[in-house]
Amino acid sequence: MLNRRLSDYLFYGTLAAIALVIFLIRSIVIGNMNAEIDTLQTENINLQREIDALSELVQDNRSVQTSHLYELYNTVPNVYSAQSLTYKTVAMLEELGINEEDDLQRTIFIDDTVSFATNQQFQSTLQDYYVVEVQVSFTTTNPAVINDLIDLVYASDQLFIINDVAYTVPTTDNFVPMYFSFFAVYDVETNEES
Repeated sequence: MLNRRLSDYLFYGTLAAIALVIFLIRSIVIGNMNAEIDTLQTENINLQREIDALSELVQDNRSVQTSHLYELYNTVPNVYSAQSLTYKTVAMLEELGINEEDDLQRTIFIDDTVSFATNQQFQSTLQDYYVVEVQVSFTTTNPAVINDLIDLVYASDQLFIINDVAYTVPTTDNFVPMYFSFFAVYDVETNEES
């Protein structure tokens, strides 16, 4: 009989211990969840304050006009990638029909070691901006394509400065070599190699 009573005590004691462990685990989990909820609510309140402050700032400056320099800043990328610049140049040439056919002899070279030793105005530009030179050469029978290329460079969504244009007007239907170079301006201190 003592064994049966001891068995009952052990059984009920084990059940009580399991219930106590479950209650402790539940309390700890709920406590942690409540702490996380409180932290998230505090962060949400702070975020809402920042959103309200930004909304108020936007409303206060609603009538402010953007300047021409700010619009110009949008055309000067802040990341330089030689690969992206090459693709952009190829796209402009392809749009004009200057493709990789053998008879057009299209070449594109990007020189990222530009120096303006003879021009002081451009020399000061190198201190504020990263400038690379794109050199393009190709052959064509239609000299008007150079005008179209100049128009494309001017109409581009990026700031390009035309540096040099060299070609001769063909007197026959022969292909004539053309050379075109321009500067691409970037507002970066370091460049991204791709």
